[in-house]
Amino acid sequence: MITVIEVSVAIIATLFLLLTVCAVVALFTMKKTVKKLDKVVDESATLIQDIQKKSEALDVFFQPMYALKKAHTDSKHSKSTPEKISEILECLMHGVILFNKIKNEVKGYDKTR
Repeated sequence: MITVIEVSVAIIATLFLLLTVCAVVALFTMKKTVKKLDKVVDESATLIQDIQKKSEALDVFFQPMYALKKAHTDSKHSKSTPEKISEILECLMHGVILFNKIKNEVKGYDKTR
């Protein structure tokens, strides 16, 4: 006859086996998730590098503004408002000229394709 202890041991062994199977399944699922996360991290790193390169390229447009701000904070005698306005307009004019040059180059590139 089967005793209570034998039944308890069988139940415990069955539960342990079931728990082990669940743990293995969870580990395999986590392995797949980690692989997907690695891909996402790699893509994010590539995207961050791309954004940094584009940001550095755009710094050319804002460099005159940075220089004006630095000159304003460094000098004790700030320039008058008309001088500031003329410098800002000059910077904007150079930006528009540069934009037009880039636009014409892009149009020329599209025509060659």
